[in-house]
Amino acid sequence: MSTAPAYDPSLTYYAASVAGHGEYRACEWLQQAGFATLAPGRTAVVRQASSGKRLVRRPVFPGYAFVGKRPEQSWRDILRVPGVRALVTTGEAPTELPPWMMKMLIAADEMGAYDRPRPQLAVGDKVRIRDELWQGLIGEVMRAPEGRRIAVLLKAFGKKHVLSVDVDRLAAT
Repeated sequence: MSTAPAYDPSLTYYAASVAGHGEYRACEWLQQAGFATLAPGRTAVVRQASSGKRLVRRPVFPGYAFVGKRPEQSWRDILRVPGVRALVTTGEAPTELPPWMMKMLIAADEMGAYDRPRPQLAVGDKVRIRDELWQGLIGEVMRAPEGRRIAVLLKAFGKKHVLSVDVDRLAAT
């Protein structure tokens, strides 16, 4: 579910703090109140015992949504919408986001830029760890599920360690 509107130069955009795990719900309420919204998301695979694997949208900025208002609307009206906690402010007034930033956020969401490609790793592949603690050590892929975490067998300090490592912290050797 993408909430990306086309960029509208007549709108003033703000970042809103919204209820936890309620980014998309807050966007629906804001849209019903007449505001333009954006809650950039990425696709994730989740597993459920009852239905198996399914794709879901996860927010790129958890707890925040971007809101566009027309000149005749008040930014205070945004605060009256259920699910909206506050607007990001500089001092007392909410911070207006620059047009270039909103254009970039909207374009990136429309293009799926937040959906990172997953490297093709298979059981038995050798990988170099790019994590601070284990930086540069080479391990072997033990399990490579479809999610972002990979089980890696690492032989270090005279022992075998099985680590769960984010796929972005691995490089194929």
